[in-house]
Amino acid sequence: MLSHTEIPQLLKRNHIVKGYRPLYQPVHYYYISAFRTHNELINVWTHFVPAVCLIFFYIIPEIHSPTPRLPVLVLYTGVGVLLLGSTLAHLLHSRSPHDHIFWFLVDFSGIAMFGCSIGLQRFSCSTDLDTFVRLVNLYSCYICIREPLIRTCILLLR
Repeated sequence: MLSHTEIPQLLKRNHIVKGYRPLYQPVHYYYISAFRTHNELINVWTHFVPAVCLIFFYIIPEIHSPTPRLPVLVLYTGVGVLLLGSTLAHLLHSRSPHDHIFWFLVDFSGIAMFGCSIGLQRFSCSTDLDTFVRLVNLYSCYICIREPLIRTCILLLR
């Protein structure tokens, strides 16, 4: 494990002095590190265990139920994407500064997907909205998804 003096500034956290994983290792090193002590260990497992529980205890039974409820599946899928994206971000971001940026963009995209899934679930459960308000809400969901993607692509192409 490395101390805070041995890693790039981008990967440092002010309150964490040691426990950083070495940079530029093969990807399997970071997957195996989920079973070793380091500064991201708790973050990895507190996101991964709920994701597995969500999949096995909620999503799979809902899919196999006689009448699966689409709004519930949309919500559960958004939560699952959030948890799995965050698990991967905390597990793989230490590989390099470039990977750090990429994996936390994946994490933030999972958060955005979670927000959209809540919005879509609430939207689909509402019955008292007229057509105009429904279209405005749908367009605002589209803008929330499209704008960050365009900005991210522009930043990556520079």
